[in-house]
Amino acid sequence: MSPLAAVLQRGPSTSALPAGVRAEGEHSSGELPNSEAMRRPRRADFRQSTAAAQPSNGEAPSLEGSQAMAKRESIGQRLHRLRIERGLSQRDLSSAGVSYAYISRIEAGARTPSVKALRQLATKLGVTVEHLETGKRTPLEQGVELAGLDFGSLTAKELRAVQAAADEEARDGARRAAEHVIEE
Repeated sequence: MSPLAAVLQRGPSTSALPAGVRAEGEHSSGELPNSEAMRRPRRADFRQSTAAAQPSNGEAPSLEGSQAMAKRESIGQRLHRLRIERGLSQRDLSSAGVSYAYISRIEAGARTPSVKALRQLATKLGVTVEHLETGKRTPLEQGVELAGLDFGSLTAKELRAVQAAADEEARDGARRAAEHVIEE
């Protein structure tokens, strides 16, 4: 079985968090702290708050609106939104070379993230660097989602397999389009 077929056979992801990442406040036992007063918003809370922003006629929000939001949203604001959507704290998102203080400054607009920081943050958030920079999902991310998978749940090997298959299809599509232009 090809690596791409294995990825597609795996089916939809059951978790929006990358493998091995626990929701903020969740202990290794899977239980939450007793104090509800100390509870921070979770993905479900975010979905409820964004549900109010959905059109009341039951239609999906327009792509134009999401593109307009992407243009107005800074990298820091996007980083903050994606981090909160995934239930991660700044400390959870930090790693070697990207401290929680640096993440705080990026979110506040006081710093512009380095290429290295963008790569590390995008990986931990389960998005592409392009998505983190521009707010627009790449065709690769869209294709993975259309296949019923969560982009952030794919391993590096699975991502390489999907990318290789997408590149091959893009080359074939470009060749067919060029042949069509020559025929006309």
